[in-house]
Amino acid sequence: MLNQMVKGAILSVNELVGNKQLNKEGAGGRKNLLIFLNLDVLGVHPETLGNPQPVPDDAAGAAGGAPAPVANGTGSSNYGGPPAGGYGAPPPMNGPAAGGGGMYGGPPPAAGPPGGGMYGNGPPQQQPPGPAGGMYGQQQAAPAGGMYGNTNQGAGANGPATSGGPGGMYGRPPNAAGGMGGPGGGMYGGAPAGPQYSMGHGPVSQTNEPLRITPIKALNPYINRWTIKARVSQKGEVRRWQNPRTEGKIMSFDLVDKDGGEIRATAWNDQVDQYQDIIQVGHVYLLSKCSLKPRNAKFNNTPHEYEIYLERGSQLTPCDDDPEASAIPHIIFNFKKLAELETTEAGQVIDVIGIVDEVQPWSLIARKDGSEAKKRAIVIKDDSGRSVELTLWGDFTQNPGNQLESAVQNGQKPVLAVKSARVGDFNGKSLSTLGSSSVVVEPDRPEAGYLRTW
Repeated sequence: MLNQMVKGAILSVNELVGNKQLNKEGAGGRKNLLIFLNLDVLGVHPETLGNPQPVPDDAAGAAGGAPAPVANGTGSSNYGGPPAGGYGAPPPMNGPAAGGGGMYGGPPPAAGPPGGGMYGNGPPQQQPPGPAGGMYGQQQAAPAGGMYGNTNQGAGANGPATSGGPGGMYGRPPNAAGGMGGPGGGMYGGAPAGPQYSMGHGPVSQTNEPLRITPIKALNPYINRWTIKARVSQKGEVRRWQNPRTEGKIMSFDLVDKDGGEIRATAWNDQVDQYQDIIQVGHVYLLSKCSLKPRNAKFNNTPHEYEIYLERGSQLTPCDDDPEASAIPHIIFNFKKLAELETTEAGQVIDVIGIVDEVQPWSLIARKDGSEAKKRAIVIKDDSGRSVELTLWGDFTQNPGNQLESAVQNGQKPVLAVKSARVGDFNGKSLSTLGSSSVVVEPDRPEAGYLRTW
């Protein structure tokens, strides 16, 4: 820990103790001595943040706060205030204890009587009492400068100095080359060797740290920063919405990763314009800087508890050339048996697989808004002994509708898998495709192989 306490260190304070003896109420405020315990070093920011200015102790006393520390002519001051010479210069050694206590981060001088221990070090062994600086939290009877808020009598205590040397200070850093362990050893003065850190909006991270990929199954709102590597398995059409106050557009697409995780991502308004041409089914992307919200099971049949919302600062980067891209599946099915439709609520979105038993010609129907839509009805069945009518809408009526019609006319019974089919209950349970559905003929799935031999 000590070799990480360098100038610019970023600390996480786990325990904080205030010295009540130095809390002085006044018209101008208060002056406290704070004791930080159980610190964690998060990193180092090599540059000074802002423009810090030293505040003289006598200014606080003049404003009605705590009394200014009294200098003893040797450079000591009470509770860690700056010496008379200011930071950057050691106090003059004109007191009786020229070899006084060590400074915070610097070793005591080699010459002179034995002084007090350094910050965190034990006291010198088998040394007679003498005028020396006190240790961290240690009280000594000899006149010396108080270390870190102790109440020694003498220079650096909360009263006028009577005698003593330049006891240990807490507030003055050593020069940049100093510190425990020699030049570059890294107490409070110079940065230690090793990887540097950078500051951003959030936790501190190493700039040379490799990119960490979060599995889709592990995503939750309590993770501040995450990046997923996933393939687009489905992409819905751009839909427009409006209400009495405003209007907009929305687009959703499903993502799968190599660990079998699946989640839906949604873009709104400006993000639709930004990403609709970039996002293509079957391609792999790195996605980060998005938000997570609970999914609406009525419209989202992915197994994940949450849904990704793209935002203005979101990042979407194609990575089809990534070596791991080939390990990511193109689509993930969660099939339901057709017999389960009887207990499935209307409006639910499910995945099904079955043998195509019948294909009707496609036709045009008029919608309520006056527009026309293509429609084709087919019948599928599975090994649960149930058959159901599946309505193909839009482009699905031609592709794969024409292929299915030709196969059935030639006496074939192709296997059809549908992802995201909506359950209806008009004249009994039925299924229909959505703009975000995927329809696959003869899928490479174990269920398909079983149905072919059924």
